[in-house]
Amino acid sequence: MASNAPYLFSSLTLEGFRQKVHLGCGEEERRVPQFVQFNVEIRFSALPQGCLTDDLEDTVCYAEMSEALREICQRSEYRLIEKLGWTAYSTLKKQLPPTVKLRIKLIKEKPPVPDLLNGSSFCVGDWAEG
Repeated sequence: MASNAPYLFSSLTLEGFRQKVHLGCGEEERRVPQFVQFNVEIRFSALPQGCLTDDLEDTVCYAEMSEALREICQRSEYRLIEKLGWTAYSTLKKQLPPTVKLRIKLIKEKPPVPDLLNGSSFCVGDWAEG
């Protein structure tokens, strides 16, 4: 993925990849699938060669990442957003070149908590926010 171009900061993001998943502490909450959103960011160690070649083979395919997240949500049920987030992170990390960094934020849109307007979230990754 390295290029002859000088290093520039570069990243690829998926914002608001929305999926239904059986998620919740109790069996009753998990019974009905609910929406979660994935925000995924990949930071490249060097400018992806795809910037120069315009060839998908020279970068990371976000459609493949999306499909992996879709499969994670469909194949299991989860009690905690932390477990779902870690499963997503560890699955995608294995698919990526070792030189890229990965960060995933998972948002449970409507947890059963009174007066919680914007959901709950969990973040895991190779760097801290901010």
